[in-house]
Amino acid sequence: MTDKNDKKEVKVTDKKLSLKNDFLAIDDIKMKEIDLSEFNGPKGMFAKTISMKDFQDISKICTVLREGVDPAKAKPEDYEFSDDFIARTIAASVCDEAGDLVFTSEEIPFILAKSRTLFEAVSEVVSEMNGVITNEEVEEKEKK
Repeated sequence: MTDKNDKKEVKVTDKKLSLKNDFLAIDDIKMKEIDLSEFNGPKGMFAKTISMKDFQDISKICTVLREGVDPAKAKPEDYEFSDDFIARTIAASVCDEAGDLVFTSEEIPFILAKSRTLFEAVSEVVSEMNGVITNEEVEEKEKK
């Protein structure tokens, strides 16, 4: 097999093809139930991991560089996640038992209209499932 973008010939062996197929077949979507009992909320709402592409798309529109940080030297922890980022991540992550999303992107304003306590309870599980470091965790690291 030759890659037209590359002048050298690339040999695809059965082993490489098998590894590639095995990697792509990994079921990496994990789910965790969101406990909304303290809010008398519904049962059966889950947070699931989102794709890297979805996460990058959300990050591009919703992250803000912390004040005083040189953009050329910025690290991931130098960015703050706005409530809009968290609401978009909630919309892209909260699902039912079958893994079907509960919210659409058009419903983000309704998510943002919920109480801060409920918003944070849901975003905590969504952040945990998606490896998002919260602003509070960044501040905690900075203290150390």
